[in-house]
Amino acid sequence: MPRKLLFLLAFLILAGLAGSVITGLFRPLVRLTPPLSRGLAGGEVPAFMAEEALKSGLPAPATTTPPKAGEWEAQPAEVTALGGQMPPEVSPRRALIINVGLRIEVPEGTVMQKASLAHQVATRHGGWVEYSYVSESGATISLRIPVPELEAALSELRQLGTVKYESRSASDVTDQLVDLDARLRNAREEEQRLLEILQRANTVDEILMVEDRLSAVRERIERLEAMKKSLEEQVDYATVSVEIVTPPEEPEEPWLPEFSLRELVRRIVYALIIAIEVILVGSALLAPLVVVGWVGLAVYRKIKAPPAPQTTPPS
Repeated sequence: MPRKLLFLLAFLILAGLAGSVITGLFRPLVRLTPPLSRGLAGGEVPAFMAEEALKSGLPAPATTTPPKAGEWEAQPAEVTALGGQMPPEVSPRRALIINVGLRIEVPEGTVMQKASLAHQVATRHGGWVEYSYVSESGATISLRIPVPELEAALSELRQLGTVKYESRSASDVTDQLVDLDARLRNAREEEQRLLEILQRANTVDEILMVEDRLSAVRERIERLEAMKKSLEEQVDYATVSVEIVTPPEEPEEPWLPEFSLRELVRRIVYALIIAIEVILVGSALLAPLVVVGWVGLAVYRKIKAPPAPQTTPPS
C-alpha cells in the first residue's frame, strides 16, 4: 500500500477519534446528532413524551396525532391550569364560569359501576347530571356542581380510578353581568316612566301607543333577566366533564422483530452523517497540528541534512 494512502488512513482514524472525544466532551455546545424527538423531516414528537409530560404536570409537547375524543382543550382566551386549585391571582370576587375536564382510567368491566358513582357524586353535592353516555367500553358524563362543593366533588371523582388527564379553565363574565345590570336598570326606569305616562293618557290612541311601547320594554326586561339568570347559574355551578375509559389493550410482541428497509436505510444514513461530522470535527482540530508538524519536520530535515560534497573542477 502506498505510503501516502497509509498516512491518509491514519489521519482519518485519528480525526475520527479526536472528533468523538470533542463531541463527547462538548455535546451541549456541539450538537451533531438529531434529537430523539425529531425525524428526518423534523418537528415530530413521540406520543409517549406527551403522556409523560402530562403525568409530571408539565405542558404536553405538540404531537403529530390529533387529540382523542373527550380530551378537553382550553380556549386561548381562558385562564387554564392542569389540575389543582385555580391560579391564586384570580380574584374570588370576579364572576367566573369554571369548566373542569377529567379523564379517568378504570379496570375493564367496571365502567357502568363507576359512571353510576359519578352520578351519585353530583347529586350528593347538590348538583345534577347534565349529559351522560355510558357503554361497556367507556362513558362520557357532564356534571353541574355548585362551586363551593367543587373541590370536594373532584376529590371523590379522582378516587374512581386513575386520573390520566385533568384540565381546568375559567372564563371571566364579570363585565357581562355588569352590562346586563345596567341595561336592566335602564329598562325598568323606562318602564316606570311609561306607566306614569299611561296614567296621564286621555285618548284611546295615546293609551294604545303607550301600551305597545310598554309591552316592548317589558319583553326586553324579561329577555335581559333570562340572560342574567343563565350567566349567574353558570357562575354558581361549575361544569365537570368526566370521561371514563378502560386500559388500552397491549399489542402482542412478535416472535421476530419487524424488518423495515426504510428504517434500515434511515439508520445507515444517520450513521454516515454522524461519522462524517465526527471526522470533520477531528480534522478541524488535527489539520493545523499536522501542517505545523510537517513544516517543522521539513525544517528539521533541512537543518540536519549533511552538506553536499563540494566537487573540485578538473585541472
